[in-house]
Amino acid sequence: GHTATAFAGQVDTCDHPQIAMTLGQLGMLERSRHDQAGASRYFGRQRSMLSRLLVTEDGPDFMGPGPWTLSKCADRPCTSRLEPLVKQLLNALQWERIVAKESGDAAAAKVLINLTQSIKAWMTQSESPKEGGQNSSPVVASTTFSVALAAACVEARRDAREVLLAARRGKSTLSGGALRAIAARLIADANNATEREEPRDGDAVLLAAARAFDTKLQAPDCDAFAACDGLRSALKELGISTES
Repeated sequence: GHTATAFAGQVDTCDHPQIAMTLGQLGMLERSRHDQAGASRYFGRQRSMLSRLLVTEDGPDFMGPGPWTLSKCADRPCTSRLEPLVKQLLNALQWERIVAKESGDAAAAKVLINLTQSIKAWMTQSESPKEGGQNSSPVVASTTFSVALAAACVEARRDAREVLLAARRGKSTLSGGALRAIAARLIADANNATEREEPRDGDAVLLAAARAFDTKLQAPDCDAFAACDGLRSALKELGISTES
């Protein structure tokens, strides 16, 4: 355990497909030990390393702003070189999603599914040559964002709507305290996410939406459904689905 952790702490500055594979294997090891948090960290680091490797190979920056294209790498030999890295990235995302679901973090799993679907859509379009023989361009638009922050927003919206819909159906009394607690939790989760990760383009949109959500729910006689709609709009702007 300590040896693996020490090793993994040294490899993040040395990007290589084999090292990325090793990070994935460490993630599997932690999962077999029922350490979901440790597994998630390794798979997340594997994802980040593979994303950097793709950029090094003149491939798309899947963690960066879209639209993703192959403007620097339109020839088939180059795209063939990228395919193993993209497939390894998809595998890392799959295991990261599985661990998120096993941990009960449905919101993070949903965000990871969205990212996986976007990358698969990019692969499909990049394999279809345009007229003139060159590959791809109009790919899925994407903006980089913190997965943890996006997941916190998805979860807060879901929980608030559950409280509101239960009250509307007469199954419970609407609790302003419950809504305020959800909003406070979102702010705490958002602060934790931004402290742990490098700032990304879409984080400003999500943070602004989280703070507006908190402000609205803390106010007396607030329109809580409108507060939820504000979160949904911010998530939709970044291409993140809030549907089940």
